[in-house]
Amino acid sequence: RYDYSAEGFEASLAQSRLRLGQPVVDALIIHDLDRDYHGQAFDGHMSALTGSGLACLHRLKAEGAISAIGMGMNTLADFSAIAPWIEVDFFLVALPYTLADQAALHGPMADCARRGIKVVIGAPFASGLLANPSAPGVMYAYAPASAEMVAKARAIEAICLRHGVPLAAAALQFPLLHPAVVSVIPGAVSAEQVTQNAANTALPIPGELWSDLKMQGLIDPEAPTG
Repeated sequence: RYDYSAEGFEASLAQSRLRLGQPVVDALIIHDLDRDYHGQAFDGHMSALTGSGLACLHRLKAEGAISAIGMGMNTLADFSAIAPWIEVDFFLVALPYTLADQAALHGPMADCARRGIKVVIGAPFASGLLANPSAPGVMYAYAPASAEMVAKARAIEAICLRHGVPLAAAALQFPLLHPAVVSVIPGAVSAEQVTQNAANTALPIPGELWSDLKMQGLIDPEAPTG
């Protein structure tokens, strides 16, 4: 049951404390308040958030019950509509800013940088496409990847390999070059993947790689890369 009011947030926090066994939760994230997901219920949920929910979160932060307020964003449209005005500490962004697509660069990402709002990139591998674009049935944006996106990812991978850099390393590090981005969440299903993600995040990447990607039109020429 979705409830973005003060009462809903208070109940959700109480349940989280019980399950975690902790009196304090570091950050609360307003989850999946997306127009496409909620459909006709979206306006009512947004009214609950702006009517009492957001004020409740700011009160909890002022009281020291939480340290930060976040908001999850899945689509470019919702991110663009909400980033210019809502008062949060960070956005958790699933897909609108990755090595495969920088559509959010000149809109909501710029708004976040201007307003001092931090961004966590929640899907740096873009549902798997940027981990292994040649994998059978590879996914992009939670759906089977189109031939066009597979071709683009393979072209990016070819340039990475010319510089001796795994595609996964470039995918993890590229978002972190944006001044608003403070973290990425690659996800892992094994200890080996955790170790590999850490190694790829620390791997030195030459600036020429990003320049080549820009020259080939594979990333936005204005994307921060240095």
